[in-house]
Amino acid sequence: MTRTRWMMILTLVWSSLTALGVFAQADTLLIQSPSSRVAPDGRSIIVELDVWNQGSVATAATTVRLFDGRGVELGSAPLMPLEPQTRQPVVLEAPVESLPAGTRAALFITVGLDALTLDGRGTVTSITVSVPAPGQGTPGEVPAPAQPGIFNLPFSINLDLNDPAQVALAVGIGGLCLLLLWVIWVIVRQVSSRPQPFGVWQPMYPSPMVIDPNTTEGRRYLWQQHTQSDSLPLPCVPGTILARKIVVGAGGGKFDGWRIVGMRSGRYDQYGRISRTHHTAPQSIVRRLDRVARRRKLNEKAAVRTVRPIARALIKDILKHSDRRSAILPIALDIRFKGERDLARMVFELWRCGPRGWDLFDTWIALPTYASATEATEQFGYSFYGQRHDESRKAFERRMEVELTRVFAQLVFKPVPPPVEDTSDHAPATEAMPPAPPTQQQAPVTVESSDEPADTSAGTPAKEEA
Repeated sequence: MTRTRWMMILTLVWSSLTALGVFAQADTLLIQSPSSRVAPDGRSIIVELDVWNQGSVATAATTVRLFDGRGVELGSAPLMPLEPQTRQPVVLEAPVESLPAGTRAALFITVGLDALTLDGRGTVTSITVSVPAPGQGTPGEVPAPAQPGIFNLPFSINLDLNDPAQVALAVGIGGLCLLLLWVIWVIVRQVSSRPQPFGVWQPMYPSPMVIDPNTTEGRRYLWQQHTQSDSLPLPCVPGTILARKIVVGAGGGKFDGWRIVGMRSGRYDQYGRISRTHHTAPQSIVRRLDRVARRRKLNEKAAVRTVRPIARALIKDILKHSDRRSAILPIALDIRFKGERDLARMVFELWRCGPRGWDLFDTWIALPTYASATEATEQFGYSFYGQRHDESRKAFERRMEVELTRVFAQLVFKPVPPPVEDTSDHAPATEAMPPAPPTQQQAPVTVESSDEPADTSAGTPAKEEA
């Protein structure tokens, strides 16, 4: 008798604990993302949802049930014990004939309840479904309104802002994504960015260890240090002597094996270049001038007509980056060239201004040295007067356009090249130089201007940066 009594007591205790476990699990279970759709055969409505355990470890299984508004059970599905912070998808089916056809009906989903009650026990969620009329097609899925603070993200991810752990995780993932995007952006910029065309530059012609300034070679080398560009100022002052340089190829053709890679403008005063006024021209202008310079057939008139729009675009870009204080300062323009190794050459010419204009009385080729294993580097420098005190900005822009057009036309114009000596044998420096070629008349490229005379500043050596 005593044993039977103890067995009954233990059975009652176990039943009570099981019921308490079911109720405790029901109280910590949350229904998320309920949605409905009509079955392909049109005979039932399928309700899909997720059950999330936001409490402790569940000790017993429970049941998820579907009720209509009258409390009639339409379907159910078992729910196994869930670990903390885990989800379990559940699918319920309700017969279409149990609901009024052609209407929107409210259904109730419960967890851990045998009947529909609203006394606060268990978990109860409502969902509105569309019941098709007889002969009507499938209306598709009708999602239920999400609970406050819960967002349905792509890839079946639900974010609950009421859960601090989920909020912290979402913030951390967002920060990592932003950091990753920033790293990718920096890498793309480093890979796609082009190197600056104006780096450290050294002349491609060598400096002799010992030089006698009284010899022809010594005087030629000393004149090389004064060459700035290929420009001859117009008009010239009688008695003036000027050296210029021309980029040619191994066969003597102008610009053969060379290309223009950059242009830079700036201002200077009696102390030298002003660094804050330096501005690199856009690559679109540089590419246009490079294409014109490498044309094979280009006469004098075609050169002037082709480079005029380039000069106009460049002066507009220069004036856009200058203010009223720096407008009166002289303008320095640098053009950087890159040449192919073993093809690039540099021709030097010495000119004297006579009664009839510029006369050529000496020319020579400097044997090149290469600082790079693949290319040679050269730079031309030009200088122009700034805006005069009695000159308006529009008149200054027109004058600069005329001067730049003349400089660019003389740069890209290709007259019949003179014969170039063969330097492949690298004759020693002690060999006597050939006599200078006979004097010949030079016809510089000129640009007509109705209201502005040609300036004598173009081609004047610009001051080096202090």
